Amino acid sequence: MGALARFNGALMGRTALLTSVVTFVASIGSHFGPEVLAANAIMLQLMNVASYALDGYANAAEALVAHAAGAGDLPGVHAAVIASAIPMAAIGVVLSLGYWLGRDVILGALTDLPEVREAAIDYWPWIALLPLVSWGAYWLDGVFLGAGQSGLMFVAMVASVVGVFLPLLLVGAAAWGLSNGLVWTAFLVLNIVRQVSLGVAYPRLARRISV
Repeated sequence: MGALARFNGALMGRTALLTSVVTFVASIGSHFGPEVLAANAIMLQLMNVASYALDGYANAAEALVAHAAGAGDLPGVHAAVIASAIPMAAIGVVLSLGYWLGRDVILGALTDLPEVREAAIDYWPWIALLPLVSWGAYWLDGVFLGAGQSGLMFVAMVASVVGVFLPLLLVGAAAWGLSNGLVWTAFLVLNIVRQVSLGVAYPRLARRISV
């Protein structure tokens, strides 16, 4: 019961941090006018679509890694990690290309307001890049959950939010002023740093499985 409580506590802490960041990104548009707020809502919907597409393979990675880790099969864990990475990377590339090339079709389906459309176009590069730069975070989340290492996930999230996301916002706002573009840039960097942090922690995960 103690191990279960620690696992769930770390997972809840990680999810609370991530939810707080996404909520901040969603709400900050209100400071820049209703058009930007509406554009952010469109971008977050597209982020959700990407997350649904990526979560399928993340869940598969979680199940495969859990099966191998439970048996103490470290080569099996490595095989599951590699096997799940390939389709997830492909999905990230396809989604980013689809968002970039299908911008006009997507916006036409989501809004008929010219002001909102123009605001969304201004920030479209950020949402087009998001699947490409964030698929690794979803992938490694599945790997670490399957291995039962939610504590390492929580540490990586804290390091990404406190060590990168917040300082980037504060320094950027002090230097150039707070803007919607700065917020989305910080969010993209957060996703990159989160997957890099989990990648750095992967050898520790492997050592814990092999013990």
